[in-house]
Amino acid sequence: MYVLREIADGFDSMRKGNEAWIDSGLTEWVATTLEPDSPWYRNVMVYAGAGLAYAANKLSTEVASGFVDVLRIGDGVYKNGEWTPEGGWGLGKDALRLLIIAGPLLRAGRYGITLVAAVDETASMGNCTWISGTRALRMTGVQHFSTVGDLAKAANLASVAETGGAEVHEILPAL
Repeated sequence: MYVLREIADGFDSMRKGNEAWIDSGLTEWVATTLEPDSPWYRNVMVYAGAGLAYAANKLSTEVASGFVDVLRIGDGVYKNGEWTPEGGWGLGKDALRLLIIAGPLLRAGRYGITLVAAVDETASMGNCTWISGTRALRMTGVQHFSTVGDLAKAANLASVAETGGAEVHEILPAL
């Protein structure tokens, strides 16, 4: 977790550096760019450009900080090598960070299971309904490692070779 925390701290220091530059460098640029005798629309464009730069920096860093906060998983209960919970909220923060990570991991696991079982035995011309049925069983989680042979057995067929053209209502009882 130490490396992830270092990445998050590096992002925070970059964010503070950007804010410091926006506060000093952009303000200085606006002050040196404005001229008292220039037309009003030029001054509006200078102010609008500065405001747009400030808003783009603020929006991008605020949105990214929500994603970077996930890297601080474990900091709510275990910090600097010691068990130091931040009151009751430390556990809550870490639980929310874990939920953010768990969703994509579970989705990747479900996709991985379908990839493992994706090899259909003897896919041939005319048995696409049987193949689609087994894939539906895998995707819905009814039977993660189902094959065309399993569906054929459920339909009381002797072998996969007997699976030919079929309508959905014919294989529905076997599903």
